[in-house]
Amino acid sequence: MSDLVSATLRIALALVWNQDRLLIARRLAGAHQGGLWEFPGGRIEPSESPGSAAEREVVEELGVQCIHARQRPSFLFEYPDRRLEFFPVDCVWVSGEPQALFSLSPRWVTQSEIAKYDFPPANRELLQGLQESWGCR
Repeated sequence: MSDLVSATLRIALALVWNQDRLLIARRLAGAHQGGLWEFPGGRIEPSESPGSAAEREVVEELGVQCIHARQRPSFLFEYPDRRLEFFPVDCVWVSGEPQALFSLSPRWVTQSEIAKYDFPPANRELLQGLQESWGCR
């Protein structure tokens, strides 16, 4: 891997809960892993905590207000062109209906529905863990 792509990007993943449903959205076609489904989130700025970044990204991407409740263990994933460290953060929905601001087709999904959506390979273990602990936040 070249020096250009060897830096690890720190990514907040917002697991936004509205009762027993999670918020997901489809990645834009031109984005990395475009067309797949994802949890809202994005790069953690140097001055931010994962929880603050998760809250900010949810507002920017979907226009929804949430409050971070707890951080799950972080994990690394390497794609051929980038290395990412993900920081999953359980968040509680506060207000707002999801809007497609910087993603497509936002929606709330239940435990039985989430398996019907294709997520990036980096999310596989997280999705397995969510299925095992759904609703235990």
